[in-house]
Amino acid sequence: AYVVGGASAGFSRYTKEIRSRYLGTDIAFYYRGISASEGIFSVPLELASEVSALIPDSLFYEFIPLGEENAKPVTMDKLETGKEYELVITNHSGLYRYRMKDVMLVKGFHNAVPLVEFRYRIDKTVSLMGEKTTELALRTAAEQTAAECGFMLVDSSVYPDTDEVRYVFIMEIDRVPVDLTEEAVRACLEKNLAKVNPSYGDKVQNGLIKPVGLLFAQPETYVLYKEIMLMKGNSIAQLKPVTVIGNEVQRKFFFTLTESFDEVKALSSAAVLPADN
Repeated sequence: AYVVGGASAGFSRYTKEIRSRYLGTDIAFYYRGISASEGIFSVPLELASEVSALIPDSLFYEFIPLGEENAKPVTMDKLETGKEYELVITNHSGLYRYRMKDVMLVKGFHNAVPLVEFRYRIDKTVSLMGEKTTELALRTAAEQTAAECGFMLVDSSVYPDTDEVRYVFIMEIDRVPVDLTEEAVRACLEKNLAKVNPSYGDKVQNGLIKPVGLLFAQPETYVLYKEIMLMKGNSIAQLKPVTVIGNEVQRKFFFTLTESFDEVKALSSAAVLPADN
């Protein structure tokens, strides 16, 4: 009858794939609001909407405006449509002015209640030379590359290589066009990274950051990672997409399960069409 789950930010690529599979059916999509172990922050007011309304009495909220130097936290009645804020909470469990590191975009208001959309986590921002590429920007660059090159992006991660001073993307891909080359994917990804973050593009052009590295994950690598985390006792509700590789365990896991682009293309479920089709 309906599908329920997370939909925005790192989950968006899965949402699009699922919705495309059920286009033309009567199945409804209900995207959960923003919640965490620290509290339930918002609830959606409409079906199939990534925007949700803050729950005023769930806990006490404060918001730090992004992009403003020495910004001071504001309460929910001071929020402005179109601005991004970092969420700060005080709850009944003893957390006092706790910085969630979650960024929300204010999309409007329902009566006096702000309507918000989760965007990305601040602690997943990559900055090798002060370029500050957000999780959202990394995800957008990967998704635009998949769309332009004609393959399906199953998932992707970025490793900030501080030794080589470059970004290393790991992509699990499928439905790869037969005439697509690895260099074409790399060039497209480099272009899109510079588009989503001009500061990154400038630093690559000036030689401060090396051009992007690109590796390809074996089929079902990300499913395997999820299953291992669940076997270790992690809650399914707490598992998030690994947009940025942040520790040595993740680095070893994903770097080990890679293979050549030709092998990936050979295993692709639809490696039969040229890229322009």
